[in-house]
Amino acid sequence: MKKTVFILFALIILASTQAQELVVASPFQVDLADLSAASVSGRRVDANGKNCALIKVRLVDPEASFEGNVIEVEYKKGEWWVYLMEGSMNLTIKTHSNLPFEIKFEPLKSLCTYTIMLRNDYEVLFPYHTRKGVGWINSKGEEKIFFQHPKQFKKHIDWYCVTVGKFNDGVALVEYRINNFDHPGIDRRFWHKFFVNKEGIAVSSIDQFYDALPFSEGLAAVKTDKGWGYINTKGEYVIPPKYKVVTSFDKGTAYVVRKDSGLYKLDIIDKNQDIKFSTNLGLYVYNSWEFVFYWPERIRASHSQFGNREWKITESLGKWEVVPVSKNDSSVFYDIDGFDYISYEDKNGFYVSELIDKTTGEKISKADGKYPFHDLLGSRFSEGIRPVEIYPEYPRSHKKEIVYIDKTGRIVLSLKGITDATPFYNGLANVRFNTIGTDLYQKGYIDKSGRVIFEYSYIYR
Repeated sequence: MKKTVFILFALIILASTQAQELVVASPFQVDLADLSAASVSGRRVDANGKNCALIKVRLVDPEASFEGNVIEVEYKKGEWWVYLMEGSMNLTIKTHSNLPFEIKFEPLKSLCTYTIMLRNDYEVLFPYHTRKGVGWINSKGEEKIFFQHPKQFKKHIDWYCVTVGKFNDGVALVEYRINNFDHPGIDRRFWHKFFVNKEGIAVSSIDQFYDALPFSEGLAAVKTDKGWGYINTKGEYVIPPKYKVVTSFDKGTAYVVRKDSGLYKLDIIDKNQDIKFSTNLGLYVYNSWEFVFYWPERIRASHSQFGNREWKITESLGKWEVVPVSKNDSSVFYDIDGFDYISYEDKNGFYVSELIDKTTGEKISKADGKYPFHDLLGSRFSEGIRPVEIYPEYPRSHKKEIVYIDKTGRIVLSLKGITDATPFYNGLANVRFNTIGTDLYQKGYIDKSGRVIFEYSYIYR
Protein backbone atom coordinates (compact mmCIF):
# COMPACT_ATOMS: atom_id res chain seq x y z
CA MET A 1 0.00 0.00 0.00
CA LYS A 2 1.32 3.44 -0.89
CA LYS A 3 1.70 5.80 2.01
CA THR A 4 0.44 8.74 -0.03
CA VAL A 5 -2.82 8.88 -1.94
CA PHE A 6 -2.75 11.98 -4.15
CA ILE A 7 -5.80 13.83 -5.34
CA LEU A 8 -7.15 12.13 -8.41
CA PHE A 9 -9.28 14.99 -9.57
CA ALA A 10 -10.21 18.44 -8.23
CA LEU A 11 -13.28 20.03 -9.65
CA ILE A 12 -13.74 23.75 -9.26
CA ILE A 13 -17.40 24.62 -9.60
CA LEU A 14 -17.96 28.08 -11.01
CA ALA A 15 -20.19 30.05 -8.69
CA SER A 16 -19.17 33.66 -9.26
CA THR A 17 -16.76 35.35 -11.61
CA GLN A 18 -15.49 37.50 -8.76
CA ALA A 19 -14.66 34.69 -6.35
CA GLN A 20 -11.17 33.23 -6.04
CA GLU A 21 -10.05 29.63 -6.14
CA LEU A 22 -8.68 27.74 -3.18
CA VAL A 23 -5.11 26.60 -3.81
CA VAL A 24 -3.67 23.22 -2.78
CA ALA A 25 -0.59 23.99 -0.67
CA SER A 26 0.00 20.36 0.33
CA PRO A 27 -1.69 17.42 -1.46
CA PHE A 28 -4.27 15.03 -0.05
CA GLN A 29 -2.62 12.05 1.62
CA VAL A 30 -3.07 9.44 4.31
CA ASP A 31 -0.98 10.09 7.43
CA LEU A 32 -0.14 6.69 8.92
CA ALA A 33 1.60 8.32 11.89
CA ASP A 34 -1.48 10.28 12.90
CA LEU A 35 -3.77 8.11 15.07
CA SER A 36 -6.40 10.81 15.75
CA ALA A 37 -9.19 8.93 13.96
CA ALA A 38 -8.49 5.75 15.95
CA SER A 39 -7.94 7.35 19.36
CA VAL A 40 -10.55 7.12 22.11
CA SER A 41 -11.21 10.88 22.08
CA GLY A 42 -10.99 11.25 18.30
CA ARG A 43 -13.00 8.24 17.17
CA ARG A 44 -16.43 8.88 15.61
CA VAL A 45 -19.10 6.51 14.26
CA ASP A 46 -21.85 6.97 11.69
CA ALA A 47 -25.57 6.28 12.13
CA ASN A 48 -24.96 2.56 11.60
CA GLY A 49 -22.30 2.39 14.30
CA LYS A 50 -19.42 2.03 11.80
CA ASN A 51 -16.14 3.83 12.48
CA CYS A 52 -15.44 6.94 10.43
CA ALA A 53 -12.41 8.24 8.56
CA LEU A 54 -10.97 11.65 9.44
CA ILE A 55 -9.74 14.31 7.00
CA LYS A 56 -7.77 17.17 8.54
CA VAL A 57 -8.26 20.14 6.22
CA ARG A 58 -5.66 22.78 7.03
CA LEU A 59 -7.46 25.98 6.05
CA VAL A 60 -7.58 29.21 8.04
CA ASP A 61 -11.24 30.07 7.56
CA PRO A 62 -13.56 29.57 10.56
CA GLU A 63 -16.67 29.92 8.38
CA ALA A 64 -15.91 27.14 5.88
CA SER A 65 -18.48 24.41 5.28
CA PHE A 66 -18.22 20.87 3.97
CA GLU A 67 -20.45 18.64 1.86
CA GLY A 68 -20.28 14.89 1.21
CA ASN A 69 -20.84 11.94 3.54
CA VAL A 70 -19.96 14.20 6.45
CA ILE A 71 -20.71 12.92 9.96
CA GLU A 72 -19.14 15.64 12.10
CA VAL A 73 -17.02 18.77 11.66
CA GLU A 74 -14.85 20.63 14.18
CA TYR A 75 -12.57 23.65 13.78
CA LYS A 76 -9.27 23.53 15.68
CA LYS A 77 -6.80 26.45 15.39
CA GLY A 78 -6.54 26.80 11.62
CA GLU A 79 -7.47 23.18 10.93
CA TRP A 80 -10.81 21.55 10.21
CA TRP A 81 -11.42 17.98 11.40
CA VAL A 82 -13.95 16.49 9.00
CA TYR A 83 -15.28 13.01 9.80
CA LEU A 84 -16.70 11.06 6.84
CA MET A 85 -18.29 7.67 6.35
CA GLU A 86 -16.02 4.80 5.41
CA GLY A 87 -15.83 4.42 1.64
CA SER A 88 -16.48 8.10 0.90
CA MET A 89 -14.84 9.25 -2.33
CA ASN A 90 -15.35 13.01 -2.41
CA LEU A 91 -15.52 16.13 -0.25
CA THR A 92 -16.66 19.63 -1.28
CA ILE A 93 -15.23 22.62 0.60
CA LYS A 94 -17.08 25.95 0.57
CA THR A 95 -16.08 29.36 1.89
CA HIS A 96 -17.75 32.77 1.53
CA SER A 97 -14.85 34.21 -0.50
CA ASN A 98 -13.84 31.26 -2.69
CA LEU A 99 -15.30 29.06 -5.37
CA PRO A 100 -16.54 25.67 -4.11
CA PHE A 101 -13.67 23.17 -4.27
CA GLU A 102 -14.35 19.46 -4.69
CA ILE A 103 -11.72 16.81 -3.92
CA LYS A 104 -12.14 13.27 -5.27
CA PHE A 105 -10.06 10.45 -3.84
CA GLU A 106 -9.91 6.68 -3.43
CA PRO A 107 -12.43 5.18 -0.95
CA LEU A 108 -11.61 6.27 2.61
CA LYS A 109 -10.72 3.65 5.18
CA SER A 110 -12.23 3.74 8.67
CA LEU A 111 -10.06 4.86 11.58
CA CYS A 112 -7.52 6.37 9.15
CA THR A 113 -6.45 10.02 9.23
CA TYR A 114 -5.93 11.96 5.99
CA THR A 115 -4.61 15.49 5.49
CA ILE A 116 -4.74 18.24 2.91
CA MET A 117 -3.54 21.86 3.17
CA LEU A 118 -5.33 24.64 1.31
CA ARG A 119 -4.74 28.35 1.21
CA ASN A 120 -6.81 31.37 0.22
CA ASP A 121 -5.14 33.44 -2.46
CA TYR A 122 -7.36 36.38 -1.65
CA GLU A 123 -7.15 39.22 0.81
CA VAL A 124 -9.63 38.99 3.67
CA LEU A 125 -11.50 42.27 4.09
CA PHE A 126 -13.18 43.68 7.20
CA PRO A 127 -16.06 46.22 7.03
CA TYR A 128 -16.41 49.59 8.77
CA HIS A 129 -18.35 52.84 8.30
CA THR A 130 -18.02 56.57 9.00
CA ARG A 131 -20.05 59.68 8.15
CA LYS A 132 -18.32 59.85 4.76
CA GLY A 133 -19.10 56.34 3.62
CA VAL A 134 -18.60 52.61 4.13
CA GLY A 135 -15.33 50.78 3.61
CA TRP A 136 -13.38 47.59 3.97
CA ILE A 137 -9.87 47.18 5.39
CA ASN A 138 -7.35 44.35 5.29
CA SER A 139 -5.87 42.59 8.33
CA LYS A 140 -3.20 45.32 8.61
CA GLY A 141 -5.80 48.07 8.97
CA GLU A 142 -5.24 49.38 5.44
CA GLU A 143 -8.30 50.63 3.55
CA LYS A 144 -8.89 48.65 0.33
CA ILE A 145 -12.43 49.56 -0.77
CA PHE A 146 -14.57 52.65 -0.07
CA PHE A 147 -18.14 53.54 -1.03
CA GLN A 148 -19.21 57.14 -0.46
CA HIS A 149 -22.66 57.80 0.99
CA PRO A 150 -25.02 59.20 -1.70
CA LYS A 151 -25.72 62.90 -1.19
CA GLN A 152 -29.51 62.55 -1.05
CA PHE A 153 -29.21 60.09 1.87
CA LYS A 154 -26.24 61.46 3.78
CA LYS A 155 -28.05 64.08 5.88
CA HIS A 156 -30.82 61.70 6.87
CA ILE A 157 -29.00 58.51 7.81
CA ASP A 158 -29.36 57.31 11.38
CA TRP A 159 -25.63 56.91 12.01
CA TYR A 160 -26.19 54.57 14.91
CA CYS A 161 -27.91 52.14 12.54
CA VAL A 162 -25.59 51.61 9.59
CA THR A 163 -24.55 48.01 8.97
CA VAL A 164 -21.81 46.89 6.59
CA GLY A 165 -21.35 43.20 5.79
CA LYS A 166 -18.47 40.98 4.72
CA PHE A 167 -18.01 40.04 1.09
CA ASN A 168 -19.87 36.88 0.11
CA ASP A 169 -19.62 35.79 -3.53
CA GLY A 170 -17.73 39.04 -4.22
CA VAL A 171 -20.61 41.25 -3.00
CA ALA A 172 -21.33 42.85 0.41
CA LEU A 173 -24.63 43.93 1.96
CA VAL A 174 -24.98 47.52 3.22
CA GLU A 175 -27.92 48.77 5.32
CA TYR A 176 -29.06 52.34 6.04
CA ARG A 177 -31.80 53.48 8.40
CA ILE A 178 -33.39 56.77 7.37
CA ASN A 179 -34.76 59.27 9.92
CA ASN A 180 -36.38 61.93 7.72
CA PHE A 181 -39.28 60.38 5.80
CA ASP A 182 -40.63 63.66 4.37
CA HIS A 183 -37.51 64.83 2.56
CA PRO A 184 -38.11 65.13 -1.23
CA GLY A 185 -36.52 62.31 -3.21
CA ILE A 186 -36.12 59.94 -0.25
CA ASP A 187 -38.25 56.82 -0.07
CA ARG A 188 -40.51 56.75 2.99
CA ARG A 189 -39.37 53.26 3.97
CA PHE A 190 -37.43 52.93 7.21
CA TRP A 191 -34.59 50.72 5.93
CA HIS A 192 -32.64 50.86 2.67
CA LYS A 193 -30.57 47.80 1.86
CA PHE A 194 -28.30 47.37 -1.15
CA PHE A 195 -25.16 45.57 -2.34
CA VAL A 196 -21.65 46.80 -3.18
CA ASN A 197 -19.06 44.86 -5.19
CA LYS A 198 -15.28 44.83 -4.73
CA GLU A 199 -14.89 47.73 -7.15
CA GLY A 200 -16.86 49.89 -4.70
CA ILE A 201 -19.88 50.04 -7.03
CA ALA A 202 -23.49 49.45 -5.99
CA VAL A 203 -24.92 46.50 -7.94
CA SER A 204 -28.49 47.30 -6.88
CA SER A 205 -30.43 50.53 -6.48
CA ILE A 206 -29.94 51.97 -2.99
CA ASP A 207 -33.69 52.36 -2.40
CA GLN A 208 -34.74 49.14 -4.15
CA PHE A 209 -35.15 46.73 -1.23
CA TYR A 210 -37.05 46.86 2.06
CA ASP A 211 -34.91 44.07 3.41
CA ALA A 212 -32.15 41.73 2.25
CA LEU A 213 -29.89 38.87 3.36
CA PRO A 214 -26.20 38.44 2.46
CA PHE A 215 -25.26 36.46 -0.63
CA SER A 216 -24.99 32.72 -0.26
CA GLU A 217 -24.25 30.22 -3.02
CA GLY A 218 -24.46 32.96 -5.66
CA LEU A 219 -27.90 34.30 -4.64
CA ALA A 220 -29.19 36.88 -2.15
CA ALA A 221 -32.68 37.01 -0.69
CA VAL A 222 -34.27 40.47 -1.13
CA LYS A 223 -37.63 41.98 -0.19
CA THR A 224 -39.80 44.47 -2.08
CA ASP A 225 -43.46 45.45 -1.71
CA LYS A 226 -44.29 42.25 -3.63
CA GLY A 227 -42.53 39.98 -1.11
CA TRP A 228 -39.22 38.10 -0.93
CA GLY A 229 -37.27 36.85 -3.94
CA TYR A 230 -33.66 36.17 -4.95
CA ILE A 231 -31.13 38.09 -7.07
CA ASN A 232 -27.72 37.14 -8.53
CA THR A 233 -24.47 39.08 -8.06
CA LYS A 234 -25.38 41.37 -10.98
CA GLY A 235 -28.55 42.48 -9.20
CA GLU A 236 -30.80 40.50 -11.56
CA TYR A 237 -33.81 38.53 -10.32
CA VAL A 238 -33.39 34.76 -10.50
CA ILE A 239 -36.50 34.05 -8.42
CA PRO A 240 -39.10 36.88 -8.48
CA PRO A 241 -40.37 38.41 -5.21
CA LYS A 242 -43.45 36.46 -4.12
CA TYR A 243 -42.77 34.81 -0.73
CA LYS A 244 -43.87 35.88 2.75
CA VAL A 245 -40.48 35.10 4.34
CA VAL A 246 -37.37 33.17 3.24
CA THR A 247 -33.92 31.96 4.25
CA SER A 248 -30.64 32.10 2.32
CA PHE A 249 -29.74 29.13 0.13
CA ASP A 250 -27.67 26.47 1.86
CA LYS A 251 -26.56 23.23 0.18
CA GLY A 252 -28.74 24.10 -2.80
CA THR A 253 -32.04 24.64 -0.96
CA ALA A 254 -33.87 27.41 0.92
CA TYR A 255 -36.90 27.58 3.24
CA VAL A 256 -39.78 29.81 2.11
CA VAL A 257 -43.29 30.57 3.36
CA ARG A 258 -46.01 31.28 0.78
CA LYS A 259 -49.76 31.73 0.63
CA ASP A 260 -51.81 28.84 -0.77
CA SER A 261 -55.61 28.51 -0.80
CA GLY A 262 -56.01 30.86 2.14
CA LEU A 263 -53.36 29.13 4.28
CA TYR A 264 -49.64 29.56 4.86
CA LYS A 265 -47.34 26.81 3.58
CA LEU A 266 -43.70 26.14 4.34
CA ASP A 267 -41.77 24.97 1.26
CA ILE A 268 -38.20 23.84 0.75
CA ILE A 269 -37.15 24.88 -2.76
CA ASP A 270 -34.08 24.61 -4.99
CA LYS A 271 -32.66 27.34 -7.25
CA ASN A 272 -35.03 26.30 -10.06
CA GLN A 273 -37.99 26.95 -7.71
CA ASP A 274 -38.76 23.22 -7.65
CA ILE A 275 -40.42 22.24 -4.37
CA LYS A 276 -38.49 19.50 -2.54
CA PHE A 277 -40.76 19.47 0.50
CA SER A 278 -43.97 21.23 1.49
CA THR A 279 -46.15 21.30 4.59
CA ASN A 280 -49.23 23.23 5.66
CA LEU A 281 -48.61 25.33 8.79
CA GLY A 282 -52.33 25.42 9.59
CA LEU A 283 -52.51 29.23 9.84
CA TYR A 284 -55.01 31.32 7.90
CA VAL A 285 -53.79 34.12 5.62
CA TYR A 286 -56.66 36.45 6.59
CA ASN A 287 -55.27 36.60 10.15
CA SER A 288 -52.07 38.23 8.78
CA TRP A 289 -49.47 36.26 10.72
CA GLU A 290 -45.88 37.54 10.77
CA PHE A 291 -43.06 35.02 10.29
CA VAL A 292 -39.37 34.95 11.08
CA PHE A 293 -36.67 32.30 10.72
CA TYR A 294 -34.28 32.35 13.67
CA TRP A 295 -31.33 30.03 13.74
CA PRO A 296 -31.36 27.92 10.58
CA GLU A 297 -33.75 25.26 11.85
CA ARG A 298 -36.44 27.32 13.57
CA ILE A 299 -39.42 29.33 12.30
CA ARG A 300 -41.75 31.45 14.44
CA ALA A 301 -45.18 32.83 13.54
CA SER A 302 -46.45 35.77 15.62
CA HIS A 303 -49.87 37.35 16.02
CA SER A 304 -51.01 40.10 18.39
CA GLN A 305 -54.20 38.19 19.29
CA PHE A 306 -53.26 34.52 18.91
CA GLY A 307 -49.71 34.64 20.29
CA ASN A 308 -46.74 32.72 18.88
CA ARG A 309 -46.34 29.39 17.10
CA GLU A 310 -42.98 27.72 16.54
CA TRP A 311 -41.67 24.83 14.48
CA LYS A 312 -38.33 23.06 14.27
CA ILE A 313 -37.10 21.90 10.85
CA THR A 314 -34.91 18.79 10.67
CA GLU A 315 -33.25 17.10 7.71
CA SER A 316 -31.60 13.70 7.37
CA LEU A 317 -30.39 12.12 4.12
CA GLY A 318 -32.49 14.49 2.02
CA LYS A 319 -35.71 13.95 4.00
CA TRP A 320 -37.26 16.85 5.92
CA GLU A 321 -39.57 16.99 8.91
CA VAL A 322 -41.30 20.00 10.48
CA VAL A 323 -42.23 19.55 14.15
CA PRO A 324 -44.17 22.01 16.38
CA VAL A 325 -42.19 23.30 19.34
CA SER A 326 -43.88 23.36 22.75
CA LYS A 327 -44.02 26.54 24.81
CA ASN A 328 -41.90 24.85 27.46
CA ASP A 329 -39.09 24.57 24.92
CA SER A 330 -39.13 28.26 23.96
CA SER A 331 -36.21 29.19 26.23
CA VAL A 332 -33.81 26.79 24.53
CA PHE A 333 -31.91 28.29 21.59
CA TYR A 334 -29.98 26.29 19.03
CA ASP A 335 -26.45 27.31 18.13
CA ILE A 336 -24.47 26.17 15.05
CA ASP A 337 -21.17 25.25 16.67
CA GLY A 338 -22.03 22.15 18.68
CA PHE A 339 -23.67 23.99 21.59
CA ASP A 340 -27.21 24.85 22.67
CA TYR A 341 -27.83 27.49 25.29
CA ILE A 342 -30.49 28.49 27.79
CA SER A 343 -31.20 31.75 29.61
CA TYR A 344 -33.11 32.32 32.84
CA GLU A 345 -33.26 34.38 36.06
CA ASP A 346 -31.38 32.69 38.92
CA LYS A 347 -32.25 32.66 42.63
CA ASN A 348 -30.20 35.83 43.24
CA GLY A 349 -32.16 37.81 40.67
CA PHE A 350 -29.42 37.74 38.02
CA TYR A 351 -30.26 37.05 34.39
CA VAL A 352 -27.82 34.28 33.42
CA SER A 353 -27.06 32.03 30.45
CA GLU A 354 -25.56 28.56 30.12
CA LEU A 355 -23.91 26.70 27.25
CA ILE A 356 -24.85 23.05 26.70
CA ASP A 357 -22.58 20.70 24.74
CA LYS A 358 -24.85 18.90 22.25
CA THR A 359 -22.67 15.79 22.28
CA THR A 360 -22.04 15.28 26.01
CA GLY A 361 -24.87 17.30 27.56
CA GLU A 362 -22.34 19.01 29.84
CA LYS A 363 -23.08 22.60 30.87
CA ILE A 364 -20.71 25.56 30.91
CA SER A 365 -22.24 28.28 33.04
CA LYS A 366 -19.28 30.24 34.41
CA ALA A 367 -16.09 31.73 32.97
CA ASP A 368 -13.02 30.34 34.77
CA GLY A 369 -15.52 28.38 36.87
CA LYS A 370 -16.61 31.40 38.93
CA TYR A 371 -18.06 34.22 36.78
CA PRO A 372 -21.64 33.53 35.56
CA PHE A 373 -22.51 34.36 31.96
CA HIS A 374 -24.96 37.20 31.58
CA ASP A 375 -25.22 37.36 27.81
CA LEU A 376 -23.73 35.18 25.08
CA LEU A 377 -23.95 38.18 22.70
CA GLY A 378 -25.89 36.23 20.08
CA SER A 379 -22.56 34.72 19.21
CA ARG A 380 -20.85 31.39 18.59
CA PHE A 381 -17.44 29.78 18.82
CA SER A 382 -15.13 30.87 16.02
CA GLU A 383 -11.44 30.02 15.81
CA GLY A 384 -11.90 28.12 19.07
CA ILE A 385 -13.20 31.02 21.20
CA ARG A 386 -16.27 33.21 21.62
CA PRO A 387 -17.18 36.49 23.38
CA VAL A 388 -19.47 36.41 26.42
CA GLU A 389 -20.63 39.00 28.92
CA ILE A 390 -19.97 37.99 32.53
CA TYR A 391 -20.66 39.20 36.08
CA PRO A 392 -17.09 39.70 37.42
CA GLU A 393 -18.35 40.64 40.92
CA TYR A 394 -21.21 38.14 41.26
CA PRO A 395 -23.30 38.09 43.44
CA ARG A 396 -22.28 41.43 44.98
CA SER A 397 -22.86 43.52 41.86
CA HIS A 398 -24.64 43.48 38.49
CA LYS A 399 -21.56 45.02 36.89
CA LYS A 400 -20.75 43.37 33.57
CA GLU A 401 -17.59 42.76 31.52
CA ILE A 402 -16.87 41.17 28.15
CA VAL A 403 -14.32 38.36 27.86
CA TYR A 404 -13.47 35.67 25.32
CA ILE A 405 -13.64 32.04 26.48
CA ASP A 406 -12.60 28.70 25.00
CA LYS A 407 -14.85 25.62 24.86
CA THR A 408 -13.99 24.69 28.45
CA GLY A 409 -15.10 28.10 29.77
CA ARG A 410 -11.54 29.30 30.39
CA ILE A 411 -10.98 33.03 29.86
CA VAL A 412 -8.41 33.53 27.09
CA LEU A 413 -8.86 37.29 26.57
CA SER A 414 -10.26 39.91 28.95
CA LEU A 415 -11.34 43.30 27.57
CA LYS A 416 -11.64 46.56 29.51
CA GLY A 417 -13.75 49.47 28.31
CA ILE A 418 -15.60 47.35 25.71
CA THR A 419 -19.41 47.27 25.48
CA ASP A 420 -19.87 44.84 22.58
CA ALA A 421 -17.78 42.30 20.65
CA THR A 422 -18.09 39.85 17.75
CA PRO A 423 -16.49 36.43 17.17
CA PHE A 424 -13.00 36.38 15.68
CA TYR A 425 -12.85 36.06 11.92
CA ASN A 426 -9.47 35.45 10.27
CA GLY A 427 -7.69 36.68 13.37
CA LEU A 428 -9.65 39.90 14.03
CA ALA A 429 -12.79 40.77 16.01
CA ASN A 430 -14.94 43.89 15.87
CA VAL A 431 -15.54 45.65 19.20
CA ARG A 432 -17.36 48.73 20.44
CA PHE A 433 -15.58 51.02 22.88
CA ASN A 434 -17.29 52.48 25.94
CA THR A 435 -18.36 56.03 25.07
CA ILE A 436 -21.42 56.15 27.34
CA GLY A 437 -22.53 59.70 28.09
CA THR A 438 -21.22 61.10 24.80
CA ASP A 439 -22.48 61.34 21.22
CA LEU A 440 -19.39 59.52 19.97
CA TYR A 441 -19.83 56.17 18.26
CA GLN A 442 -16.46 54.43 18.34
CA LYS A 443 -15.62 50.92 17.15
CA GLY A 444 -12.57 49.06 15.97
CA TYR A 445 -10.84 45.77 15.23
CA ILE A 446 -8.63 43.91 17.69
CA ASP A 447 -6.33 40.91 17.31
CA LYS A 448 -6.22 37.94 19.70
CA SER A 449 -3.82 39.74 22.04
CA GLY A 450 -6.38 42.54 22.44
CA ARG A 451 -4.28 45.00 20.42
CA VAL A 452 -6.32 47.55 18.45
CA ILE A 453 -5.58 47.24 14.71
CA PHE A 454 -8.02 49.84 13.35
CA GLU A 455 -10.45 52.38 14.86
CA TYR A 456 -13.31 54.34 13.35
CA SER A 457 -15.78 56.78 14.91
CA TYR A 458 -18.22 59.61 14.31
CA ILE A 459 -20.77 61.79 16.13
CA TYR A 460 -24.06 60.04 15.52
CA ARG A 461 -26.60 62.59 16.81
